[in-house]
Amino acid sequence: MDKKDNKSGIFQLGEYILKRVELGLDEGQVVSIINQLLSQRDALLKRQEHLLALSQLAERTVAEADDLAKKIKGEAEEQAEAEAKAILTKAEEKAQQMIEVKVAEVMASAQKEAADIRAEAERQSEVLLKERAQRLQSQMRDVARQLCHEMLTQAESFKQQLAAFEADFEQELSELERLSYQEITKQDDHTTTETESEVITEKETPPPETASKTAGYERVVLEILPPRDLDEIGKIKTYLESLPAVKMTELLNFTDRTVIEVFLAERTNLTEKLHELPQVEYAEEVTEGDRKKIQVRLSLVSPLEVTKAKLGKTVSRILSART
Repeated sequence: MDKKDNKSGIFQLGEYILKRVELGLDEGQVVSIINQLLSQRDALLKRQEHLLALSQLAERTVAEADDLAKKIKGEAEEQAEAEAKAILTKAEEKAQQMIEVKVAEVMASAQKEAADIRAEAERQSEVLLKERAQRLQSQMRDVARQLCHEMLTQAESFKQQLAAFEADFEQELSELERLSYQEITKQDDHTTTETESEVITEKETPPPETASKTAGYERVVLEILPPRDLDEIGKIKTYLESLPAVKMTELLNFTDRTVIEVFLAERTNLTEKLHELPQVEYAEEVTEGDRKKIQVRLSLVSPLEVTKAKLGKTVSRILSART
């Protein structure tokens, strides 16, 4: 720790004591101390270089020792491998000789045993053949019984399927007759409805009581393009009202189109929802001026055609099962 003595004019810096002169510290003493420090630094640097040289020498010595050890190890391995090959060669030659002797003995013994076995086999062959024939006959009888049982089971199954098919056919035929009658009636009703809708004033603004119920909800207009089917349009309206995001719907019939106004409690993609319905052929969002609406075209496949296709699949399934 540095100490100052103001009375005696002495300044202590570490182990060095400096005299204080009029303008500061004694310049000669300061220069002497700096020279001593430089000398100590040079000595330390030389010592460090010496230590570094010793370290590099030690590393080279270790590396050379490792190389020498590897070389000695390699030579020892080569010598040991050569000696092992020589020992193995001698052992193989001796083993081959022993094998040849043993093979000759085994062959002689095997030939004798083969002659004895051949004689015994010839004696027992007739008995074995008779036993095998009896077992085969028994197995054939079991297989025949099993095949007969399976054929009877399949025949009974085909009989039941045919009875079920006849019942389904009678039911589907009755359904076809009923649907045909409904189609004719529906076409008459549809013509009457279109005639009556011509007198309706084309107006898409909801009445005052509806406007008060739908205030604050997003309004989406669905335009049903011809050809129109009132039953299918009613199913679409029922489906929309079942969606959680739909608050209410309003059905408006015009001469050339039908409009369903949908009031949403929360935003949802009605176009994707409509594509999930089998009676919708396509649904597309269009823009007219500054107004957007969803145009919907119904599928041209009638319930009668759907029922016919279902009946055809049933017949094909029964025929495939029979074959």
